[in-house]
Amino acid sequence: MKKIINIAIIFSLFLIFNLYGQTDKLIDLQKWEQRLAEKEKILNQKEQTLNRKQRELNIMLEELKKENARLEERKNDIELTKNKIEELKKAITYEEDQNLDRLAKIYSSTKAKEAAKIIVEMDVDSAVKLFQRMRPMTAGEILGAIGKINPQFASIVSEKLAIAGDNITKVK
Repeated sequence: MKKIINIAIIFSLFLIFNLYGQTDKLIDLQKWEQRLAEKEKILNQKEQTLNRKQRELNIMLEELKKENARLEERKNDIELTKNKIEELKKAITYEEDQNLDRLAKIYSSTKAKEAAKIIVEMDVDSAVKLFQRMRPMTAGEILGAIGKINPQFASIVSEKLAIAGDNITKVK
């Protein structure tokens, strides 16, 4: 009987040591499982955050695309308006040129003294443009008459004509 008790005690100790060893391993596995569960939870949270940020970025990207399209449309509208303005400027310049040509013809056919009285009341730049469209002889006669009425105006017009070049000989 003593032998059976010793075997039972040895067997019990063996079981206890084995069980204890297994328990450590079991505890280690549970700790690892717990750590993995925590890591998985953190990863899931990060994934959710990334997914949310990706959705936000996609929304922003769509808004940027819409804004870019709107700006491109606005740019095209501005370009069209700019082209229309350029066309209108050309038309106005053409009209002004036609009017100045008519005025130059009118003043050329008027007596120099009478034309001088009118031209001296104009702004200098308009007078210069007008003289550039006249024959040199006619322009000289009118400018001489202006010199008798307002020498300073005649001087300024002469200087601007010289700066602009000898365009006075370009008669249309």
